[in-house]
Amino acid sequence: MEEKTSERISHRLVFSFGLEEISMKGSVYVEKKLIEMEPGAVVVVTTGAQNNLDIFALEVLKAEHKGVI
Repeated sequence: MEEKTSERISHRLVFSFGLEEISMKGSVYVEKKLIEMEPGAVVVVTTGAQNNLDIFALEVLKAEHKGVI
């Protein structure tokens, strides 16, 4: 991400959700990680299936509704 943004975004602000994290650890894990992220963090999501994308999207909406992100 640093390369692609000419170092405007530090690697410390990039978090990746992988297929295993979403499908095996579930929505509670996703919610916890979203809440822990620093403002301005960049998220990369690899879902592999629509169901996993749905889980992630729902947790983003819930975190946004709570005012966390």
